[in-house]
Amino acid sequence: MNPSLAEKLSWRTPGVCLYGVVPPKQSTPPDQLEIIVEHQLARLKSLPIDGVIVYDIQDEAERVAIPRPFPFLPTLDPEIYAYEHLVALPISKIVYRRVSGDTFETFTHWLQTTKSFICCQLQRYQTSL
Repeated sequence: MNPSLAEKLSWRTPGVCLYGVVPPKQSTPPDQLEIIVEHQLARLKSLPIDGVIVYDIQDEAERVAIPRPFPFLPTLDPEIYAYEHLVALPISKIVYRRVSGDTFETFTHWLQTTKSFICCQLQRYQTSL
């Protein structure tokens, strides 16, 4: 069995390959979303990658003085996209999440729920060995 992404990173294995994606727009109709997911799954399964990074895209108008050349369109929640829509992808998923808008309480809650999810995934991995 091939080592997991976590093992490769902890062993400092050279040549780790990650692939980044952005979730579809929130306004994507469900039938189109299904097609997008199918295409992304097919493409990602065909690549020799160790993991996928799902980015959290946010409107950052408060950080930039120059107006956007096009309107910001929010994307699906990256955690939901990674762990629900891309669940059939049998590799590690890393969610790149913006936390600057969180309060201490919401950030702490997110860490606790994410830690629970990660621990659950690790336990499943260990019991499958």
